[in-house]
Amino acid sequence: MNKKGFTLIETLVYIGLFGILVSGVMASVYELQKSSTRIAAQAENIDEGIFILEKIRYEVLHSTKILSPSSGETGIKLSLKSPSGISVYEIVGEQLMRTNDFGESYLNGNTSKIETFQISHSTFDVPSAPYLDISFTLSHGIITGSTFSENFSARLYEIPY
Repeated sequence: MNKKGFTLIETLVYIGLFGILVSGVMASVYELQKSSTRIAAQAENIDEGIFILEKIRYEVLHSTKILSPSSGETGIKLSLKSPSGISVYEIVGEQLMRTNDFGESYLNGNTSKIETFQISHSTFDVPSAPYLDISFTLSHGIITGSTFSENFSARLYEIPY
């Protein structure tokens, strides 16, 4: 007897194997996409943290006086005097707000929140130049429901005028 083509059972076996193969590929693609989303959110969080540090660093560099915290103190609010006026950095809700003579601006995006913001101002009797230690924690939530936090810190030296 001469057979041509596939029997029904062979066709069903091939369809079943194909279904298993496709579900394995789809699971891998889903995990890759989830990982990609997490990595992109982490990169955005790090970019925001660096932006905040650089914004504060620039303002400290161009300031003529640190109003608060006072020398030897630690605080959660940074006030700087410069030729263009006074700038204040403080947490409002879950955002770091910068207020100056030109208005208010938020430094972190809507998808991230600042959890801690602390500034320590060194005393003048320290052998090195006076400095500010700035630290904060930035948290970022992603679509999958998970959140992650990153700690940022910097030591900014005052430039005497």
